[in-house]
Amino acid sequence: MEEGDRERKKERKRKENEKESERQREKRERERENGISLFHMSSLSSLQINKPLDGLGRTPLIVACDVGADRRIIEILIKAGAKLEAKDRWGWTALHWAVKRNHLHAVEILLSRGSEVNPRDKAGRTPLHLACYWGYLHTVEILLGHNGIDVNVVANNGYTPLHEGVRGPSSCKYEVVCAMLKQDSVNLEIVNKEYRTPLLEAVSDGHLGIMQRLIARGANVNVVEHGGNNCLHLALKRENNFHSEVEHMTMLDQVSFHIVCDYVCVCVCVCVCVCICASVCV
Repeated sequence: MEEGDRERKKERKRKENEKESERQREKRERERENGISLFHMSSLSSLQINKPLDGLGRTPLIVACDVGADRRIIEILIKAGAKLEAKDRWGWTALHWAVKRNHLHAVEILLSRGSEVNPRDKAGRTPLHLACYWGYLHTVEILLGHNGIDVNVVANNGYTPLHEGVRGPSSCKYEVVCAMLKQDSVNLEIVNKEYRTPLLEAVSDGHLGIMQRLIARGANVNVVEHGGNNCLHLALKRENNFHSEVEHMTMLDQVSFHIVCDYVCVCVCVCVCVCICASVCV
């Protein structure tokens, strides 16, 4: 009986290995075909190489940066005359796509080859907007380290990259906001269409750690949004739903939060915020 069980297990294992090998083979084949097709495109004339491949207006270079093609393919396309600033139907450049997919090698190649670092899509968003929103910390750092980066570009909806970092879905938003706040030129007081600054967005979403960093950096706590709410009003609406992006916030952090808020003379607002937050963070 035991011998039969062992044989059946061995047979199942063999079939699983075969399936896995087949999946890996198909994956390699797809990658090979993709690489070959892009390589062939690179041999086209500069006129052809900038011709959209589909109804979305995407050029070979845009497609390569979207799928994360090998760096050699991207280099070949650029050397063959691919336009770095070509845009698709949404106004996205190759850099937008490389950032959206978080293909770091593509981002680095494009920037090193002279790609515009602040191109705007039809919604007014730059690659930095996308990187901050999705919480791609390393990509954010690469973009911030490039000469000419504008950290205060305002999209059509009034959002700056800092707004996007505060409101994005990523669990890395705290780190992204901290990286943005290291930039001397970052403007904390730009308001979106709801007249919300990044601080008001942070309070509204209950991001205690981000609130602390913004206030420490000098954010105005007295600003009022379109609906007439200030930080105090929004904090009261949050009730017990504040949370910290920093796991196990220390007592020192809590004390420093009080000190910083006293420094900007908003004791009433801060006391309410801290009392609400303390019940969660303890």
